[in-house]
Amino acid sequence: MEPRRILVLAPHPDDEIVACGIAALRARAVGARVFVLYLTTGVPARDALWPWQRRGHAARLSCRRAEARVAATLFGLEPIGSLDYPSRHLRNHLDAAAAEIGRAIMEHGAEALWVPAFEGAHQDHDAANALAAFQWPFNFNRKASGPSASGSVNTTWWYSTGSSKPCSRVHHAARAAAWHLGQCRLRHEL
Repeated sequence: MEPRRILVLAPHPDDEIVACGIAALRARAVGARVFVLYLTTGVPARDALWPWQRRGHAARLSCRRAEARVAATLFGLEPIGSLDYPSRHLRNHLDAAAAEIGRAIMEHGAEALWVPAFEGAHQDHDAANALAAFQWPFNFNRKASGPSASGSVNTTWWYSTGSSKPCSRVHHAARAAAWHLGQCRLRHEL
């Protein structure tokens, strides 16, 4: 059975379309609801910009949010929130982000999490994978009032290719989670 309630974890506004857009359209075509939680603003912190760019920081934030609303409308997605962390800083807020994701899963009855592929190139994408891997055992492998006959929520990992990989990616994502959590512990020990 295909998931009917899908939560996309978008590291930045645009990742819900670039990574999951076609799969989302296909899911919507068969009646699924697709929710989006934006994990960062998609804009670097003001102090990370060049001095001559800092004056336009608020306009950049506003533009990214407006573009995300338009894209969501065009694709029939349902934005449910946006965490206010700057781009490249999600790794500094893993605990708070995990709590927000867990809340969103329960509040919207998500049966599947979709995230951009773990790539090892952008820390926010990799942190999103770590966060999704963290949610797997806590919010999906327990009994819940879900659509399956057994009462447990059926989950499928979807990556940017749109192909389903039910458990084969959990190992890879769990390694990502361990790496990110190790980095957090190291940062706190220093």
